[in-house]
This record gives sequence, C-alpha cells and structure tokens, in this order.
Amino acid sequence: MVKLIYSIFVIIISVAFVVIVYFLKRKSVERQIHVNDIKKEPPEGLNPEVLSCLYIDKVKNEYMNSIILDLANKGYLNIEETSLRDSETNSKNYRITKLKEYDGEDENRKLFFKELFQYGFNGVSVSSSDLYGNIETTTGEIKKNILNEYKNKMFEPLMSGLFKFIVIMIAIILLLIFVIPAIIPFEIMFLFSGIIGIISIGAIAFFGKDVKERTQYGNEIIKQIESYKNFIEKEQVDNLLSENPNSFFDILPYAFATGIVDKWFEKFNNEDIKKPEWFQAQGDYKIENLKEFVNLLKILK
Repeated sequence: MVKLIYSIFVIIISVAFVVIVYFLKRKSVERQIHVNDIKKEPPEGLNPEVLSCLYIDKVKNEYMNSIILDLANKGYLNIEETSLRDSETNSKNYRITKLKEYDGEDENRKLFFKELFQYGFNGVSVSSSDLYGNIETTTGEIKKNILNEYKNKMFEPLMSGLFKFIVIMIAIILLLIFVIPAIIPFEIMFLFSGIIGIISIGAIAFFGKDVKERTQYGNEIIKQIESYKNFIEKEQVDNLLSENPNSFFDILPYAFATGIVDKWFEKFNNEDIKKPEWFQAQGDYKIENLKEFVNLLKILK
C-alpha cells in the first residue's frame, strides 16, 4: 500500500512540475507589460526593426520590412506602383529605387541596403516580385543580429533563478523515479510512475527552454514601447497633424513594427493625407494605394 501511495505521489509531483513550468513559459513569453502611460517618442535609439524584435515574441522576418518604410520616409528610397501584377500572389508589383547611398552608422541597415538591390537592375532599383523568396535571407540575418545584440540586455543569464528552479525540479523527479526505487524492492507500479516521470522531464525541458526572466532594462524598454504604442493608438489625429503634418508617415514604420498598422490606417481614414514624396501611384493617389504596398510588406519574404 505504501509503495502504491509513493508511486501516485511521484506521478502527482511530476505532473505538477510540468504544469508549473508551462505557466512559467506562458508568463515569460507574454513580454508586453500593460501600462496606461502615453509616450510621444519611441525608446531612444530603437529603430522600428529593433523595436519589433524586442517587443514581439518569436517575431517573423517580415517585420524587418519596416526598414523599407523608414528608409523611404528618410529620403533613401522611392517606391513606385507599376501596372504589372505578381504572377504568384496576384498583388501589385512595385519598383523600389535607390535615391542615395545609406550613410548611417547602423550595420544592419547597411546590410539591408546592400542586399536589397542585388536582385534588381544595376544595383539601383528592384521590383517587389524580385524580392519574393530572396529577401527573407537578409531579414532573417538582421533579426538574428538584433536578437543576439540585445539578448543579454533584455534577459537574465542562463543560470538565473528561474533556470535553477527548473533544474531543481528535474533533479527531484530523477531522485524519485531512480534513486529511491533502487533502494527498495521493485514494484510494477514503479515502472509506470517512472515512465510518467521521464515524460515529465522531457516536457519540462521542452517548456523550460522558453522560460526567460527579463532584466530591469528589459522591463523598462517594454514599458516604453507599450507607452509609445498607446500614443499611436490613442492620440487624436488633429493633435498629431497639428504638431507634425508628416506624423502619419513618420510613425507608419513603428505602427508596422508593433503590429498595429491596420489600426493606424483606419485612424486616418477620413483625413486628406497628402501623397508622400517617396511614393508614386498609378493614376490618382489615394491612401489605399499606400496601404496595398504596406500589406504587401506584411507577406514579403
């Protein structure tokens, strides 16, 4: 009877540890910290693509395409809508033309700018259809570079308190299913509880690899991003345009980077937003023309 109770105890402990680690994982991947503050500027020094990597868990490579919007708005690129359509996606085709060389200090943007035109004509222009299936190599490398650069700033090192806690849980299960049963006579129930314990160790290791503990710096950055996102979502359009007539285009890359670009367009639905100098449409320009291009960037990889 005692051995049966012991086996049930092992199973309960093993399953309980798995549940604990699962919820630790859920909590750690929810990187957003909900705040009510409003901040009119993004965190200092963070480009849109960096902001995406720090804010969105397991961010997709496509989010790095915010670089195109930001560089165009800063005078490096021109985007022209063409009369052609992409054969694979049936979406409009666009020509992206270099207006000047990138002269900033950001190494990832230097890489992006260099790689962007290698699939086009004479290293000066490239069509969006040429980038399909090619640009993901570059955006993936940039994303990896950013995550590696900020990994130690945003998260505690591997042997943090949470990681040690997970190691202790695995050690306890190993003790219960291997060491103690070896001391006392074997029972078939031990085999069943041992299998459950081994499966639990595998589950703990699987969930535990994603358990991360943010640093003080990491928490502060997420708070600042949340505050800036609140500004993008809640600030009145009249206030935005009165302070900065170009605010729609200045903030557009950051709205793209935080995953709320559709809301950003909706916010300006009833506004007469003039065509940006860096975007040329076929026929009369409407804001929907730019929205189509932005929607293309969401899937361009």
